[in-house]
Amino acid sequence: VVVPLRPNRGFTDAVREGVLRVSGEFTFILDHDDELVPGALELLTNTWRTVATSPDEFSGVGGRCVDETGTPVGTPLPSSPLITNELELRHVLRVRGELAGILKTSILQEELRNLPRGMNHNLLWYRIARKYRAILTSDVVRIYHRNVTTAMTRAKIRCPGDAMAVHLDYMNENADFIRRDPTYFVMQTLLYARYGAYARRSILRTLLAIRAPSLRLAYCLCLPLLPGVLLVDILRRRI
Repeated sequence: VVVPLRPNRGFTDAVREGVLRVSGEFTFILDHDDELVPGALELLTNTWRTVATSPDEFSGVGGRCVDETGTPVGTPLPSSPLITNELELRHVLRVRGELAGILKTSILQEELRNLPRGMNHNLLWYRIARKYRAILTSDVVRIYHRNVTTAMTRAKIRCPGDAMAVHLDYMNENADFIRRDPTYFVMQTLLYARYGAYARRSILRTLLAIRAPSLRLAYCLCLPLLPGVLLVDILRRRI
């Protein structure tokens, strides 16, 4: 079933419209530059049946990605299969890169209904990670085509208020990982300040919206760097 969305409402709203129409047990979300490797769905479902001994605890099964040349996208998993979640994977195990897999449709539908419109889809994955574990395998299941031309661009800064809200929600909801990955969270505060400047929010207002005292301090320490970041945006024509 093809559901045209006009005008373009972005990736998250497109996923929301599609997933809410799904009736199967699992959903695999693919973008325009994605391709499944042969046997990917069978591999993932077999891994689920083998490893997910308590299915209610897990959100789904994921595997690794390669680009069109066969080069792995990201760092390797420390073990396979690996039982973890998106937050531990990023902030504790420090695994970076592309992963893809099947997710339980019921979980996706519930979380998408509760996700505010305009929010970046990354917030969806991290909210699921706070409630469920996932099964990850080192087997390759998806090809990520880096050479595909896209009509969307990351160069221009659009909707700074929405982008600001995404960084704020991430910091406030996952502040318990600050000590595990301080550099990442310091960068979040700098990006938050950057989008706050474009959204014309006062420094005091943006500061008070941060709940964790340590991140409030990081925000204040990042402020002297903000003019340089804004200058780079101008030079690179992001605004």
